[in-house]
Amino acid sequence: MNLFKKSALTLVGLVLSGTALADPVGLWKTFDLNNPSIATSLVKVTFENGAYVGRLQKVIRAGATSNVCLKEACKGAYAGKDMSGAPVIWGFKSAGGNQYSGGVAYDLQNDKKYSATITDAGNRLILKAGYKVMGSVVGKSTTWVRVN
Repeated sequence: MNLFKKSALTLVGLVLSGTALADPVGLWKTFDLNNPSIATSLVKVTFENGAYVGRLQKVIRAGATSNVCLKEACKGAYAGKDMSGAPVIWGFKSAGGNQYSGGVAYDLQNDKKYSATITDAGNRLILKAGYKVMGSVVGKSTTWVRVN
């Protein structure tokens, strides 16, 4: 085998092994859906009971002084309450490579649940949440950034 073929096979192996090692476990910075330059919170993703779960760790939006969801800004179960540890995503299972499906994204402020998928891009986590249409999630995407 010539040097070119060996190098190409090595490169393909490295790319495939990097994809196979994708894992969303860790701490992630989230951003405002309407203004993606504004960081809003820190979410810790763990693997629990065979699925990935993300829980709110801290609200970091400018002006926030605590993790309490102010009544005028929140509806539902978390209105006026501390959101620390509240699940914001759950139920994700590997769909192969760096893809995770079968999950739910929970909007704490509006008390709504959406079907969701995740793509783990290493230092970025792409969360797509919305409604299932013919087996696919149709809705908005947001990118979370890994916190080291």
